[in-house]
Amino acid sequence: MDFLHPKKDAASDGKNATKNSTADQGMAILVTGATHARELLSSQVPLFLALKLIHQGIVQNNSKYQRLLATEKFMFLPVVNVDGAALVEQHWLSDHKILNKRKNGNPAFYTQCGDENSGVDLNRNYGIDWQKANAKNKTETCSDFWPGEKAFSEPESRALRDYVAAN
Repeated sequence: MDFLHPKKDAASDGKNATKNSTADQGMAILVTGATHARELLSSQVPLFLALKLIHQGIVQNNSKYQRLLATEKFMFLPVVNVDGAALVEQHWLSDHKILNKRKNGNPAFYTQCGDENSGVDLNRNYGIDWQKANAKNKTETCSDFWPGEKAFSEPESRALRDYVAAN
């Protein structure tokens, strides 16, 4: 059984696949972490889940995990907000304090908002109901919840959108 490259016809053995897997439907399970810069521990969740799947399915030969690996497509992205996480790390190394920053490293409005409050909240920068969901946050550029100038205005949200579309 090839766990890294599941076949569409993996259901032929009857044990290792289901007819309605997400992979058969062209879908995948995406696990992300560190969307908010200050949530450093969240980057461990995708890594833990990937290791759990591999360990249980391959090392422990657990049939439940083998089925998951054979039938589902998983994508793991431990750090979405790379620049924001780097800024928090840099602040820790220089001041020994964790910067309370959730937004990305976009320098726009830096002079107005400073290190901690400049940038865009990446959770609110995706295209799903962007206008409606962000009606009250669109004018507060220094707030934790500022969604950006428009949906997908940030390189991180565009990169994730493009990656998902391509895979």
